[in-house]
Amino acid sequence: MGWTRSPFALFPAAAPVPNSPAPLLKATSSASLSISHIEHATIAPPPKRIARAATGASEELLELAANGREPVGEDELPVFSAAEVSAHNSLESGIWIVIEARVYDVTSFVGIHPGGKEVFTQFAGHACTWQFWLWHSKKHLEEWSSSLLIGRVDQPPPNPYPERKRWIKTS
Repeated sequence: MGWTRSPFALFPAAAPVPNSPAPLLKATSSASLSISHIEHATIAPPPKRIARAATGASEELLELAANGREPVGEDELPVFSAAEVSAHNSLESGIWIVIEARVYDVTSFVGIHPGGKEVFTQFAGHACTWQFWLWHSKKHLEEWSSSLLIGRVDQPPPNPYPERKRWIKTS
């Protein structure tokens, strides 16, 4: 008795194979499992990768996130202390976060962010550099920094979550 190979299971050759135009593989007998030839093979194309959503930084959203602030030039950025940044940890006082020693006021951005406000409430008044780079690219930061960047910090406040260890084999 021969066997037919199907993407679903192995069926006896006499049994109909669902959604299969012809037997894919035929064995010469049940005792020897050598394949005599391939009559027909259909190979499905690899699944298409789902592209990430665009950042969606339209002019209206950038203006809304800026909350009336004018963009600040790199040379004109004020320097904040860690205590000043830590004081801005709620919607009432404003939500400031630190990424790469730069301070961003994300108070108006909380309602726009696709991840929701919970992301910002966890890091309000703190540094969140490694978490930001885990989910975002440089393109995201460049696109939104003109609206959100308000200053720098010499000594950033601590990140509430330690960075995961990366093990490197040295020998």
